[in-house]
Amino acid sequence: MIRDQRLRAFHAVALRKSFTDAGHDLNLTQQAISFHIRSLEQELGIPLFNRNHHSVQLTKAGTILFAHAEKILELYGEASRSLAELREESTLRLRIAATNSISKYAMPAAIRTFQSRHPKIQIVLEIGNSTCVIEYLNQGVVDAALVSDGVPFSSNYRVTPLWREQIAFVVSHEHPWAFRKELSIDDLLATPVIMREKGSGTRAILERRLSVAGLSFNHLKIALVVGSPEAVKMAAQAGVGVGILSNLRARHGISSHDLVLKRIDGFDLTRDFYVVRPQNGSAAPMLNEFVSIVQGSIA
Repeated sequence: MIRDQRLRAFHAVALRKSFTDAGHDLNLTQQAISFHIRSLEQELGIPLFNRNHHSVQLTKAGTILFAHAEKILELYGEASRSLAELREESTLRLRIAATNSISKYAMPAAIRTFQSRHPKIQIVLEIGNSTCVIEYLNQGVVDAALVSDGVPFSSNYRVTPLWREQIAFVVSHEHPWAFRKELSIDDLLATPVIMREKGSGTRAILERRLSVAGLSFNHLKIALVVGSPEAVKMAAQAGVGVGILSNLRARHGISSHDLVLKRIDGFDLTRDFYVVRPQNGSAAPMLNEFVSIVQGSIA
């Protein structure tokens, strides 16, 4: 990676509005961050930040420099990625982590298409819930994470929206909801629910939506907690309760003979999917193409 610590320190402080947080992002001490900023201000002959005990704000000069720094660092990243791809072209690998739903219903077709274009590139796929997928990225195990929740806020990462989807409620054909045309939030609170484990993006979406409605997770009648979407589907088919599944999974993995998809009036659940990658990941050109293929497979 091309290094320019002063400019990177300035950029991180401007984003985080904190010398301490910028230091954490860059693995530098607060003293080192302060040194880089002072050095840059002395060279330019003008203050870049207004500092007080509670906040750090860009000056007018800082705002101008920040706009240029964004472009310069992006160019550094592009140069580093192009050189790294050239250096590693004989042993290229694309390492991806993705949540369960994306892995099962979007990745197979995307991988097939990508490898038909780039047969020499090996794809390594790690699968887990949203928390696990982000941890793979944090540990440097993968080049990018395709995730729906738990997106990290850090100047080290670039987060790009992929698509938005509905979360579906599913019940067996024998469940009382199967014959109902209208359902309310009170119906949800009164019936047993099949829930995913902590760390699941689907669960996090439901918890946030309940909070907006002035409710908590404790208001639900949790009949069963399971560790995979397949287990949710099987339990719902067995009549254990109402299942909550990604609409991606509901569209591709459930036939009308299996389960009935229902919606609750005034209680729509939506979630956004993202690709999260390091700012200077070496696989960016390949990754951009692969992400475009994944998006096309969902359409």
